[in-house]
Amino acid sequence: MPLVIVLVLVSNASMAYLIVTLLLARHVDEEVLPMDSPDIVWRPEPETAARTRIARFMQQHECASLADLQQRSVADIAWYWDAVSRDLNWQWLTPYQQVVDTSRGMQWPRWFVGGTTNLAANCLDKHLTGTRRDELAVLS
Repeated sequence: MPLVIVLVLVSNASMAYLIVTLLLARHVDEEVLPMDSPDIVWRPEPETAARTRIARFMQQHECASLADLQQRSVADIAWYWDAVSRDLNWQWLTPYQQVVDTSRGMQWPRWFVGGTTNLAANCLDKHLTGTRRDELAVLS
């Protein structure tokens, strides 16, 4: 049975960018098949993939492949989520002192310790004065 992995980062003029291509994979002996597997049902054209936010993010952080980014994000979760917050230009009412606190165990992390934010301000309000302010933000 396929496992669908989708990572969405919210907060831009159109409200949501799919920053990681939809990955369809299946578990085989506890392992996930690689992106070059013939079981992947769709891949974007290279030209399309090169124009994505995730491609720009990977280039900015010198990650040669999605696998490199994944390995780095797992090896240094604080770096990754701080970089994502900055890439999205996430606005903090009170800046965080620590990206992640795993002192209670990895099962109970505390994220962006000490920081306060406003979801509506980040997802909607900050885009009201931009060049795309009159574009459709959400279609349901």
